[in-house]
Amino acid sequence: MPETTPQIIDTPWLILGLGMSGYSCAKYLHKRGEDFSVLDTRRKPALLKKFRDEFPSVHCVLRADIESYDINLDAVATLVMSPGVSIDNAVARKVTENGGRVVGDIELFCAEVTAPVVAITGSNAKTTVTTLVGEMAREANIKVAVGGNIGVPVLELLEQQDCELYVLELSSFQLETTANLNATVATILNLSDDHMDRYESFEHYKLSKQRIYFGCKNVVVNREESNDDATFETAQQQISFGLSAPTQGQLGLVQHNQEQFISYGEQRLISTKELRISGQHNYLNAMAAIAIAKLVGISEASMVSCLKKFKGLAHRCEWVTTINNIAFYNDSKATNVGACIAALVGLGSTANGSIVLIAGGDGKGADFTPLVAPVEKYVGTVILFGRDAQKIKTTLDNVAEIFLVEALGDAVSLAWAKASTDDIVLLSPACASLDLFKSYEHRGDAFKQHVRKLEVAG
Repeated sequence: MPETTPQIIDTPWLILGLGMSGYSCAKYLHKRGEDFSVLDTRRKPALLKKFRDEFPSVHCVLRADIESYDINLDAVATLVMSPGVSIDNAVARKVTENGGRVVGDIELFCAEVTAPVVAITGSNAKTTVTTLVGEMAREANIKVAVGGNIGVPVLELLEQQDCELYVLELSSFQLETTANLNATVATILNLSDDHMDRYESFEHYKLSKQRIYFGCKNVVVNREESNDDATFETAQQQISFGLSAPTQGQLGLVQHNQEQFISYGEQRLISTKELRISGQHNYLNAMAAIAIAKLVGISEASMVSCLKKFKGLAHRCEWVTTINNIAFYNDSKATNVGACIAALVGLGSTANGSIVLIAGGDGKGADFTPLVAPVEKYVGTVILFGRDAQKIKTTLDNVAEIFLVEALGDAVSLAWAKASTDDIVLLSPACASLDLFKSYEHRGDAFKQHVRKLEVAG
């Protein structure tokens, strides 16, 4: 069929985007007996063959430039958006103009779920906190399902039998199409510039994140966060966490006998020395998880036991090795400025030496100016590579010693040459990876391989 031939979509349901989320939506609608079609702007989505094998009779329109081609959407009552597709597109506008609704898989999930839902978002640390809350629930023998923006798509979580708790990581993209979340606990861990290539402003991005509070029963709030100015009209209980000493019913850090503890009010829960995750940013992550766990009834014994065992996640301030008293950390998941700042402050505030920072990649339109203060305070040398290396250099000029290199391997070699005893070599790019790598995992694994070569060389 020629690409210019008019396409008529005559089903009441239309899925826009055939990725993991779109595919899970197709399975969900098929199971419910709904009549649906699929639209994807790519010529050949990765899941196309699998989809056509499973749903051979479903109409699937591909490689459609919606602005140019004649696609009749008059019959569509519900558009199911994949999170990878911006809600500001011609298909969504047309469906809305026709009186239809635009939803995502989270909204479909909310209509079905009966067990309590924990909803976690933030510019950074949401995967760590989501995983940690899930582990705490398992430690307490609670039947928990963890997914959303990580792991299993939410609609597939509904297939788990006798689930007692859902713990969801949610992106701003998923929240854009969610109006009835009504979470038992909702939290925005932090907010900083991210996805500015998709949002018209930081305010627009923030408002997308704050949709997580719609109808929530309880909230967890970061006292260190100045950007989250939401009000909580439906919340019954609020717990805050932060680095300061807590008041009654809140979480924070206290000193006792020259030791630092995470405390709930006056109750000391766990010494930071007992944690296997390091840095102030990880103390905040632990407190966020504790606050959430308290609000869903997980025992303190289970929380503490879990925290003593939790090693953190790969590519998130992951200790790689220490060579000649120089520690190497892989923080490739730091795909935005806020994540990089968290790593610099978290590690730098406890380090005996300074940080050699390796950064760069695709900045996604971000402003790198917030890096100036933490770099000036904690970093001696900055080594930059990737698409926006020069942009970062321009921002950080006169703040630290700066070098531009062509590749990550060159950056690691130079960092090793520049580092001194007790220094930290930190890969925390403040940028996405897709200019040079398949993913942030690919970038992090490459970093670890280069570091291992240094270790072998002695």
